[in-house]
Amino acid sequence: MTEDSFTLSDLNRLAKRLPPSTLAKFEPISGLVVLNMSHESFLAMYHRVAAGEATEADATVMRTLNHETCHFVQCLCAGYMYRRSRTLLRAFNSWWNLWRQRSLLWLQWGTHSKLWFVKRIYGETSETGVRLSRLLMALHINNHQILVARLVDGAGNAAARVRYSHFFDKRSEIYAAEAEPGPDGVSTLGVIEGAAVAYAALMEPAIRAPDPFAQRMRDDLAALPPLYAELWDYVRERAEDRAYEVMLPLAAICLRYPHPQHAVASVFSALMEAPEGDALPAGRKLFDHPPRIPEAGRPLKNADECRDLRRGRRAPLYDTFVDGLRADPAGLDSYRLLAEPAFFDSFQSFPLCLSLSDQFIGSGMSDVEIAARVLVAAQVLEVESMARDKRDSARWMGDYFREVISRNLAPPSDDKNR
Repeated sequence: MTEDSFTLSDLNRLAKRLPPSTLAKFEPISGLVVLNMSHESFLAMYHRVAAGEATEADATVMRTLNHETCHFVQCLCAGYMYRRSRTLLRAFNSWWNLWRQRSLLWLQWGTHSKLWFVKRIYGETSETGVRLSRLLMALHINNHQILVARLVDGAGNAAARVRYSHFFDKRSEIYAAEAEPGPDGVSTLGVIEGAAVAYAALMEPAIRAPDPFAQRMRDDLAALPPLYAELWDYVRERAEDRAYEVMLPLAAICLRYPHPQHAVASVFSALMEAPEGDALPAGRKLFDHPPRIPEAGRPLKNADECRDLRRGRRAPLYDTFVDGLRADPAGLDSYRLLAEPAFFDSFQSFPLCLSLSDQFIGSGMSDVEIAARVLVAAQVLEVESMARDKRDSARWMGDYFREVISRNLAPPSDDKNR
């Protein structure tokens, strides 16, 4: 299929849909933000928000979308998050995925061999050959499902977990390490998620003051798991009213290190040395020249910095987004994007790739690139829905057994092949 003949409507059957309880979700390998809305509803909400007539439901959706947008910005601008995404992408493309599904490949090879033998003996059009072929396919589907269940041990997204078992194992390993608290009680995941909660709050101009910000954080965190509150609890207890200006610069700088949970205390102390109201410019100096923290590791480069190191060679992860931000008059400023949500107001166009329930939106992307990202997300994004391959298999088996029952209940025939 060529790029000129490709249409995104071909992907509607493959794209993942979120359950009703989930408004939005960011998938870092594809760079895709999945939003649980139709295109028509999204445009209507956008116009209401632009006109200052947003409903409470609109505000909830916008906060969730801003939260997921923060994760996108983190993967683009924070060295730790960018390295994590690159590590997972390598695991997704690794040949170890193929090796781990060798039992399924043997099953597929055996079924193809038997089907070839049946066609050679009985021909492709004889009724006996057709029946034997369909019986072999039914046995193959049954054995395939048994092997899949054994390989994934009851986990969701079964087909993808078999095809990309190395990726899912690597992702589980990374997420488990991120949930481990550091010496100050703040985990890496606490830094990531706590920053996103604060970011979503500060995307609203009315919240950009110490008291409204503190109230919004308390309200939002009350409905979230305790892990989301780790960074806020640490900062609020020590910085009190300065939490408003310290929270996001602290997260931005910590996420420059391979072990962000070990950088929290040192970076926080350095920020608090700045006069009140100057944490943001003080954070700029620390972000550009991270202090040496042995336990946290050597500072990492983000997507923008790695783009320059490749000297123009393109990579399939975030280069499209980097180029889009650089082309905007506001320019790409990694620190301001991470630590100053008001900087978003300067952009004429922000290159976010959205997957709606009935349409895909990719600013500055070709349809083929959007399709590639959607297909990757369809493999690795786990949602609370019945696996598509299981539905298709159940439908095929149902049709097959209805045919068998119908044939057995039909009147006898003189056909010698029966």
